Amino acid sequence: MHEQFPTDEPAVVTCGLPYANGDLHVGHLRTYVGGDALSRALERVGQDVAFVCGSDMHGTPIAVNAAEAGVDPEPYALEYHEQYRETFPKFNVEFDSYGHTHDETNTELTREFVRSWIDGDHVVEKEIEVAWDAAADQPLPDRFVEGTCPYCGEAARGDECDEGCQRHLEPGEIEEPVSTITGNPAEYRTRPHKFLRLSDFQEYLAGFIDRLEGTANAKNQPREWIEGDLQDLCITRDMDWGIDYPGDAADDADGTGEDLVLYVWVDAPVEYVAATKQYSERVGADAYDWEAVWKDRGTGEQSDGGSASGASRTSSGADTGPDGDSASGAGRASSGADAGSEGGEILHVIGHDIIQHHTVFWPSMLRAAGYNEPRAV
Repeated sequence: MHEQFPTDEPAVVTCGLPYANGDLHVGHLRTYVGGDALSRALERVGQDVAFVCGSDMHGTPIAVNAAEAGVDPEPYALEYHEQYRETFPKFNVEFDSYGHTHDETNTELTREFVRSWIDGDHVVEKEIEVAWDAAADQPLPDRFVEGTCPYCGEAARGDECDEGCQRHLEPGEIEEPVSTITGNPAEYRTRPHKFLRLSDFQEYLAGFIDRLEGTANAKNQPREWIEGDLQDLCITRDMDWGIDYPGDAADDADGTGEDLVLYVWVDAPVEYVAATKQYSERVGADAYDWEAVWKDRGTGEQSDGGSASGASRTSSGADTGPDGDSASGAGRASSGADAGSEGGEILHVIGHDIIQHHTVFWPSMLRAAGYNEPRAV
């Protein structure tokens, strides 16, 4: 059981990252105004809190639209990122730190997360069927392929049935695949990919959902997946745009690492940690200690910089914060239900379409890296 707010520990409020692939619209404000109001309310009752977010810069939709626009993905996404940074303050949505997933801090933290999973034996390679465009002679990850959802029969994209049951789809699951590049029917070919073994965390997740605070929907919807046959998560993709899969340190050093990038839903939630770290570096650990939020209780370690109350919002606008050095590797926590069950004061404000990502994938990713679990979704 968590203490009631205010607590002696610093808290962080996050919002689902806006995808840097188009203009913001009124619908976005439902999440960001709510997150801003929550962080202000916590601050008003005396809670030490940071409100953080960032732009989601990777994934196939950006790669597809950038190619259609005749530009590289990075400048394409950065243009929307800057638009978002300028727009949020106009609606009094005031983030303490607003970064993006392609910056140095998030890149290094993401690679450290994945290396810790590898070291903890939570990553396995599998041969899987991936959609392939024979005419273009290239693989078709995620939004490069469309077809039919195998679960509800509705039209779906490669990694999500966003028109029907909204279920996450693994590579190779979509039926009647069609390439969005050429419009031709796609074929399936066997390729090696990396998976995070969610099955290692099934017992832990059952306990996590019981502890989780937040909406009834966020607590109840994931039970179907957690209590059923929990499928491992494919964490790599065959494409150029994204964060390279790190492999081991020796491969990285000599340039022989594998030609894969990480799935966008690996590096996107790590931006919550990266943005918090950037805020802490900007105001100083004595004012706000990011490790006290994300790492201390999950690893049983105490950081040198204590958490001082009163690290209030210092800017009326979004602040990207400096790119900092990567965090030191967190010790691997047990995947069992009883180990390190007390989480940090981490509160995620999200839309209903990404509940599975925040209550199944993300807690497993945090646990595998030795980080604290969310308090509320």
